[in-house]
Amino acid sequence: MNRKLWFLLVAVAGAITGATLSAKPWMIFNEQKRQAREVVKDMQEAELERVRLSNEKSRLNSPLGRETALRKKGYIKKGETPILIEE
Repeated sequence: MNRKLWFLLVAVAGAITGATLSAKPWMIFNEQKRQAREVVKDMQEAELERVRLSNEKSRLNSPLGRETALRKKGYIKKGETPILIEE
């Protein structure tokens, strides 16, 4: 009986020691996982912004896009009479 009790105490002590020693690596692992999620989120947001800017550049490089941008700034074609809209 003494031998069984000794084996049980060693097993319990081993389990407690293992749990104690593995706590910090698990905390580090969870922190790294959180940081990785943040980096992925930032990367996805940057990719969406890149696509938006690429689409805007394509639009502004087209003749119709350039004309629309200039008209928004108040430019008119030669010989054209501006229409004033009162609000």
